[in-house]
Amino acid sequence: MSRMEIRTAGIVLLLMPLLIIISWTGLMIRFEYPDILRQPVELIMQKYETGGSLVKLYWSGMVLSGMLIIPVVALLYRFTSAANRSLSMIAAGIGLASAVFHILGFSRWLFAMDFLAGQYTLASVTAGQKEAMETVFNALHMYLGVTIGETLGFLTMGAWVVLIAIALYQSDLMKLWITVVSVIIGFGIMAGTLEWTGLSVAAEINAYAYQAWIAILAGLGISFIRRSK
Repeated sequence: MSRMEIRTAGIVLLLMPLLIIISWTGLMIRFEYPDILRQPVELIMQKYETGGSLVKLYWSGMVLSGMLIIPVVALLYRFTSAANRSLSMIAAGIGLASAVFHILGFSRWLFAMDFLAGQYTLASVTAGQKEAMETVFNALHMYLGVTIGETLGFLTMGAWVVLIAIALYQSDLMKLWITVVSVIIGFGIMAGTLEWTGLSVAAEINAYAYQAWIAILAGLGISFIRRSK
């Protein structure tokens, strides 16, 4: 692999975690995300609309971070396929599926919810129209949010983390102890799907696991940039 390829991989691996951190922190401060999801729909709509362009900018960042999963998956496949082509190919397929699920889950806020919040907060809107929009909001939230983003997204992301960590280790690109930690992180991400069964601690496990994984990705990116020099 050329120095340019290694440097490009390092930059992309570093860029995605940075974008997630900036966007997620902005949403926590400006939109009270993700705690806002446990509030009544009326409050969510009003909070989104009053958040203005900043909230839309942060959700754009989250959508873009989901899109960056695609080149990350492709680059890591490129680096690991020589050592174990079958494992790398399976990991890449699952990783690309995860990218699609994340993009669909995040983009509902940028497009559908943006339109709904704008209509919902109009002074001329009737009680019947509000009720209809709340129904649409809940349907989109349960399908694109819970089903696509927080179930299929968590499952595929966790599985990809486990598989790509093993592939990186086999390619001498990840130390054994980091690989073991990454595998545990992968299962922690998948544990997020258990929140909707009533296990409230699953959401916290998932959040910490995601934070740990983006830290590992950032560290991997830095290591690649150093290799390129």
